[in-house]
Amino acid sequence: MSSSAAQDDGRIVRRRKSGDERRREIIQEATRVIAERGFYGASLQEISDGIGITQAGMLRHVKNKNELLLLVLNQFESTNSTTGCLGSLMKKYRQTGEPQFFPLIYRTSVRQALDNPRLTQLYLVLRAEAMDPSHPAHEYFAQRGINSRKDIADTQWNVPQRYRTPKAIVDLYVTMGSALDGLQMRWLGEENFDLEQHWAVCEDFFYPLPEWEGCR
Repeated sequence: MSSSAAQDDGRIVRRRKSGDERRREIIQEATRVIAERGFYGASLQEISDGIGITQAGMLRHVKNKNELLLLVLNQFESTNSTTGCLGSLMKKYRQTGEPQFFPLIYRTSVRQALDNPRLTQLYLVLRAEAMDPSHPAHEYFAQRGINSRKDIADTQWNVPQRYRTPKAIVDLYVTMGSALDGLQMRWLGEENFDLEQHWAVCEDFFYPLPEWEGCR
């Protein structure tokens, strides 16, 4: 539908959507299509059909497919609770100087996946595609990894002694993230796969007791 409808004295009065409303609608539909088909498999025609406007009408709000991908990625970052969690922990560390609770990072990722599988699928599909250096999101994912590892290294964590160096904690962070990516792919692709239960098994492996007592 190209406009919203309201009842007024028995007549249907249609309100044209604002540019911001339409752009949000386009980004939402693009997120769905790209999560299902990837950037290469998604078409502007399918996205415009999904919201009931012409492709030409959609291109009045986004210049091209690459710009639309950038908008989708920006939206992903703004709604990514894992990124928000890490940012909050870093801010608290800078304010208080207190070591932060490391396991919360990927526990937040698991919760985010369960609450919004589509965003998780979007991330995994695009990340796999973007291994290609010519992919428009290649630099985004490469820089995202660099930035997150720097953030982890620059924060002090409440962890056992052997992880209290930047290299050790970054190695743990990368290894756990890779494990979670694999579990999320199984969860999205297999029926009756319990992501939460399998992540609890990973935590017992990565955070063994009694070494992690008081840190997990």
